[in-house]
Amino acid sequence: MPAPKSFLAAVLTFTLAQPTSAGAAPPAPPTPQTQDWEYPELMVAPRASERLEREARIESRRGFSLLWPVWLPGAANLAAGEMQLGQTDPSLDSGKTRAYAGIAVGGGWVVGSYLLALSYRPYASGLEETSRMPRASAREQLARERVAEEWIETASGMGRTLRYLSAATNLIVAVSMASAVNSGTLAQTLDLASVAIALSPLFFETRWNRVAHDQRNFKKRIFRPIASTLWVRTSERASSPALGLSWAF
Repeated sequence: MPAPKSFLAAVLTFTLAQPTSAGAAPPAPPTPQTQDWEYPELMVAPRASERLEREARIESRRGFSLLWPVWLPGAANLAAGEMQLGQTDPSLDSGKTRAYAGIAVGGGWVVGSYLLALSYRPYASGLEETSRMPRASAREQLARERVAEEWIETASGMGRTLRYLSAATNLIVAVSMASAVNSGTLAQTLDLASVAIALSPLFFETRWNRVAHDQRNFKKRIFRPIASTLWVRTSERASSPALGLSWAF
């Protein structure tokens, strides 16, 4: 059965024989292909710069929808707050303060997410910066890929912060509304649903988080060695112990 194409095996041989004579030819210098193995940024497929280009296109078409884990709890609180305006328990919240708080906080997250999607385009900004960088030499390519990775990680950090803030603020408001609503009403059902939905950002990632997570995994797969010992024939009459290293990517 042929080996899979995504498998690379390298054997490092440690010979116990005598060293070569002084007149022996020196080993060949490393080729550009072997030098690339020193930099996983240049071997990963797709590269970070290529991922930036792809995500910039998606970002321009679906900016607001990419942040749904952030604004969905706000939308739930907005709907629950509007419903609760007419079904608040007067003995617990005579001024309907909690319902208005749900509308304000929930609506703030929906509107804020929409404005953020319009103004904050990390992939487009990263693509603009990296496209101006030189890429003739391996060093220049490496610098370009690392800048691209920085943009990907920056977007991921923003997404993570927004998810935690959304979960915390919307959960507080949802619990507050649920404790001041008339029992057995539709508003109570919506409030309880809002409590559950407020926790969704802790379990669902934004597109920014998934892209960074995938890119880190792609890079890790380049060097994933599996070591084993073996015996290698070095000539017709001699053999030597060796260490086999395999990389799956």
